[in-house]
Amino acid sequence: MNLKEVLSLQKARENTYKLLSTLFYLPEEDLFESQVLDNLITSTEVIFDDLREYAVSLQDEGKKISNIEDLKVDYSKLFVGPFDLFAPPYGSIYLEKERKVMGDSTINVLNKYKQAGLKVADDFKDAPDHIIMELEFMYFLTFNQIEAINSSDFSSTLHYLEMQRDFLGNHLRVWISEFTDRILNNTNTEFYKILAKLTENFIINDYEQFIDRITDEVDLLKNN
Repeated sequence: MNLKEVLSLQKARENTYKLLSTLFYLPEEDLFESQVLDNLITSTEVIFDDLREYAVSLQDEGKKISNIEDLKVDYSKLFVGPFDLFAPPYGSIYLEKERKVMGDSTINVLNKYKQAGLKVADDFKDAPDHIIMELEFMYFLTFNQIEAINSSDFSSTLHYLEMQRDFLGNHLRVWISEFTDRILNNTNTEFYKILAKLTENFIINDYEQFIDRITDEVDLLKNN
């Protein structure tokens, strides 16, 4: 893999994290008129074929949705409430023995953000270990990693890769499968089933394959 190929894979990872975080917001009328799903297909096809197939299926399912309110109702049931959440989107629910929000794992996530120089936006009113924020954090780290590669700063590149590996290995990768199962068992829409499978598949493969693969390539570039 040469530098151009490394950057192509990195850009695809960056875009995929960003687009997935967007899809976990409350869906709005213009969701299926925007380029979000088109761009997700473009990004995932660089990563691997199975992931692209999920993205294509997600777009196909989106085209079938005639009433966005049905999707909003399902979203609220899964992720918002107002009563029991069927698929709580908070890492602490799955990582804490007490199954509570804002536990020690949440503080740990906040410390990871702080160490990376990232501050939760004032207008984000949810817990910092929400799936949206954790995907955004991975986007942030990948973006900075690309900047470092473009500057031939391979030491910083490896640093950002290690931060990604650590965050996935100790946070997002750990709870994504149970979160996915909750969605699959409780959603009324194929859209969120496919989104859940796509997100889980990407995160697991990113942790188990792509970060190590890119790290090896950057090590070679650094030592040449």
